[in-house]
Amino acid sequence: MFKYLLKWVLNSLIMIFMLQYFTGISVWTAFIASALLTLISYIIGDQLILRQYNNTAATLTDGLLTLLYLYVAEVWFAWGLSNGEILLISVVVAVGEFFMHRYIFQDDLGKAHQS
Repeated sequence: MFKYLLKWVLNSLIMIFMLQYFTGISVWTAFIASALLTLISYIIGDQLILRQYNNTAATLTDGLLTLLYLYVAEVWFAWGLSNGEILLISVVVAVGEFFMHRYIFQDDLGKAHQS
């Protein structure tokens, strides 16, 4: 549960700040968008990809999921995001995820060695 909350806080900080900066959508809308993205990314990126492969694969998955998610949200809600802004947000989220995955891996490896 702690790992999900950490991911949620990280994604929320990035997404809310950047969506507010680029689009001016409400904080509440940005919060909901980041919460939904976090749930999708946690299930696919962290529970499926990260456990089976490695940090690089999970980070790329999280970045691509963010890119796809923001593109679809832009089409449906017309937030005014350019392709470059969508790409920038996706890269920043992926970089944050990379370091978060490293923290999670380090934590999990330490526990495995203690057993």
